[in-house]
This record gives sequence, structure tokens and C-alpha cells, in this order.
Amino acid sequence: MAFDYQVVVIGAGPGGYVCGIRLAQLGLKCAVVEKQYWGGTCLNVGCIPSKVLLDASHLYHHIKEVAPEQGIVVGEVKVDLKKLNQHKLNIVKRLTGGVKLLLEKNGADLIFGAASFVDPHTLEITTPEGKSQRITAEKFVVATGSTYRTLPGLGIDGKRVISSDEGIDPTDFPQRLLVIGGGYIGMELGSVYNALGAEVVVVEFLPEILATLDQDIRKEAAKLFKRQGIEIRTNTKVTQVKTTSKGVKVTMEPAAEGGFAGSESFDKVLVAVGRVPNTEDLALDRAGVKVDEKGFVVVDEHLTTSQPHIYAIGDVIGGAMLAHKASHEGYQLAEKLAGNWAHFDFTVPAAVFTFPEIAYVGMTEEEAKEKGHEIKTGKFSFGANGRALSLGEADGFVKVIGDAKTDELLGVHIIGPHASDLINEATMALLFGASCEDFQAAVRIHPTLGEAVHEAALGVDGKMIHAINR
Repeated sequence: MAFDYQVVVIGAGPGGYVCGIRLAQLGLKCAVVEKQYWGGTCLNVGCIPSKVLLDASHLYHHIKEVAPEQGIVVGEVKVDLKKLNQHKLNIVKRLTGGVKLLLEKNGADLIFGAASFVDPHTLEITTPEGKSQRITAEKFVVATGSTYRTLPGLGIDGKRVISSDEGIDPTDFPQRLLVIGGGYIGMELGSVYNALGAEVVVVEFLPEILATLDQDIRKEAAKLFKRQGIEIRTNTKVTQVKTTSKGVKVTMEPAAEGGFAGSESFDKVLVAVGRVPNTEDLALDRAGVKVDEKGFVVVDEHLTTSQPHIYAIGDVIGGAMLAHKASHEGYQLAEKLAGNWAHFDFTVPAAVFTFPEIAYVGMTEEEAKEKGHEIKTGKFSFGANGRALSLGEADGFVKVIGDAKTDELLGVHIIGPHASDLINEATMALLFGASCEDFQAAVRIHPTLGEAVHEAALGVDGKMIHAINR
């Protein structure tokens, strides 16, 4: 059978567009189908616009709170939300336009519309205007990503009760904001609004915010967020959300001992309770592709679905729902489909872009113990790092976890300035199976924040120089 394409990628987010570009570079006849955004959620209403806002809010905080201590006084500082939003839109437009251009220049066909399977080798694509076409392919890559999750009774209307998609638009600024969900999305956007002057309350059903992080990082983060003025209510569930002419009335009750009970009014409510895969409209059953009970596409260790010619990458397969993981999967899968060597055993770092930043890679202390490791840890405070002090950002620490018997490096966790940049050297060390001794041996430039990583690495063996070893 003659197919229209060798490979069709469904979805042009960080996984799909990277896969499409690399497939075209490798000489495969391919198309990328996208129904809404070139660049996906990440570039349009996720990673990029939220970081524009975070960086602006960080700068605002720095000018107001830190710069005067450094001898720089600029007078009254104001935020022009209209200009800030336009700055965000300009960056998004530049990056999404770049994605589309790169796909075209590398030779991929671009098809705009919603895709659904007709059979295992055929897609029907419907444009927003209702026109449809069918294309066939030898192989497919499902890269449709995820969307925000909601809960019964929350009633997201995009105005008073908003999702993270609307949360990245600060032009209609709330003076009092309730964030439902203390995960990374809720805490990131909560940090933005708090830094820009809103009163922020975070409600979390679980006993702690950022529940998947290392225990020491969780505790430090909660302490610093509270010090910044973010009110955190754990062990609490929202039972009713009622929109009024003036705002939103929210009723809460304890989910466990110590939870909050009562009703309060807010200008807006941001719902950040996780994400769900975009698989409902794909008609995957017609292609014989299996999904699990939550709607995630089931794949093996090589990203192959239940159909050997159909693959899936990124958020749609679950696991770590991170843009950089999706991109790496897309790149490696393109190599595999071109007949080249590819590897899928990834060492994936993650970050929470709050203030201060949080980043981590490898095992947490709890995970290491659960897996039977006898551990040793080193922890070094940014308060003893000269560069952090000069930046006026000395909160937080670096924590290194190693195996006490084998000296294997198991994990690195950072809360502090530029944590998302600092974690990359730890990712490389874990990728190549470094020991703690190896990690200690690397020379870091002075004076830099990286010296805190070095000291924490020395600390696993009680060898820190610029702090008391415990």
C-alpha cells in the first residue's frame, strides 16, 4: 500500500514539533498535525508565558526589596500589567512563529486541524471551519499533550474561576486570590501573583504542598513561601465554589486533622489540581491503541503503543509531564524511526519556578530508603555562599544524597537562586553514573553559585570547608 507519508506526528507541542523537525532532517517524508497552537501548551499558555511573568515578578520584588539594601534606590516602583502582558505575548509570538518556520524549513508538512483515527493507518483532519481531509501514513506519533484537570463542582468559567491557561493573563488582576492545589503549577502562579501584590491563599488536600519533592525541600519551601506572605492551608478541601457579582465565595472543610474550615470571599479562584491527557477525541480505539483507566496512552520502554506502527510521547503517556522530557522523547524516537540508534533510559531533572526556584534530579531521601539504600547526605546553605549573598538571594540550600556503602550518587535537590540552571551538572553526573567522590572532584568557578553544589557534595562525607560538618 502506498501511504501519503512515512510518519505523521499528531500534536506540535515540545514533543511533537521536535520529533517532526528531526524526522524531516533525517529525510523522512513527514507531516505534523496541530489543532490549536504551534508550540503546544508549553509555548502558548504554559512554560514560556508563565516564566515571563515569574521573571518580571522576580525583578519587581528585587527592585523593591533587595536593591535598596544594595545601595540602589529607584523611587516608587509600579507594574504596568498591560505592558507586561504585551511583553509576554511578543515572546510567545516570536517562539511559536519560530517553531512553525523550523518545521517548514526542514521540510515537514504542516496541517492545521483536529485529527482522529479512521483506521490504523488513516487520519481524518477537520479544520476549525469544518472542512475535512484524510491522510494515510506508514507510522504515527501521538504527541497531543495534556490539559488542565478540574474537579466536580468547581465550575471553571475562565473569568472568576480560572485554570492555569487563564492564570498566565494578569491584566484583570485579583487583589485576593485562592489557589486550589499546592503542586508546582499552583505554587508557581501563586508566587507570581503574590510578588505582584495580591493576597494569595493556597489550599492543599494533602498534608504538605509539593508532595513529591524531597522532605527537606518541602519544609524549606513552605517556610519561605509563608515568609513571603503566601498563606498555605494543608489538609483542606474545597466543598463549594459560588460565583457572585463581586467575586467568588468558597467553602472549605478539613480533609484531615488540622485542616481549615469556613467560608471566605475571593476576587478569583485558580484551579491547579493536575493535568489530564488529550486523548478523548483521537478515536484511538479505531486504530487499536490501548489507553489506561485515566486515558493515558499505554507504551512500552521504546514508546511503542499496542500497535507496533504507532508511538506516543510526552504528557499523553503520563509519568513526568515535563516539556523537556517530551522533547527528548521526540528526538530519540525520530532517530529510532529513521533506523538509527536511540536510547530511552532518560535521567530527567525537574524544576519548580517559584521564588526561590526549586530543582531536583534522581532520588529523594524517602525514595532512596524505600529502595533499600543506606544513605549519606550533604547539605550546604546558600547563606554561606558569597555569590548568593552578593545577589541578595541567600535563602535555601543544596542537598546531595549518596549511597553510604557504594558511594553512588543518588540524587541532588536544590532550593535557591538559579536552581534550574545549577541542576544540570547533577543531571550529567547521574547520567554517567558518577560516584559522590567523582561529583566532589569537579572544580567549580569562584565566586559562583555552583560552589554550593560542590560543598554539599563534600558534605556527604563530612568534608565541607565553608560550613560546620555534622
